[in-house]
Amino acid sequence: EVGRFELTVWVVETSAGMRVRWSYNTDLFDDSRIERMQSHYEMLLQSIVADPETHLDALDMLTSVEKDELLIKHEELANSDYKRFVNTKLKPVRLNPLVKAENQ
Repeated sequence: EVGRFELTVWVVETSAGMRVRWSYNTDLFDDSRIERMQSHYEMLLQSIVADPETHLDALDMLTSVEKDELLIKHEELANSDYKRFVNTKLKPVRLNPLVKAENQ
């Protein structure tokens, strides 16, 4: 079945619980990406059920393994040459000699 959109998620409540169906463009998404999104959606729903009063920005979508992986990647990035690059002070450059540089 070809959908109208790149990604569509149908959620239907049944007597047995929620039924979720995913339809996606295989040119844009592979099976592993959709499986991760399904896992994140399930974690999000579990977070909502566990504490319905939680603000949206505090709800969990990632598993503890994914959180640990992101933390490790963040620490690696913080200790890499990227940090040195980000902290480099930029010097103004005049691209066109006919244009007067501001503040001169």
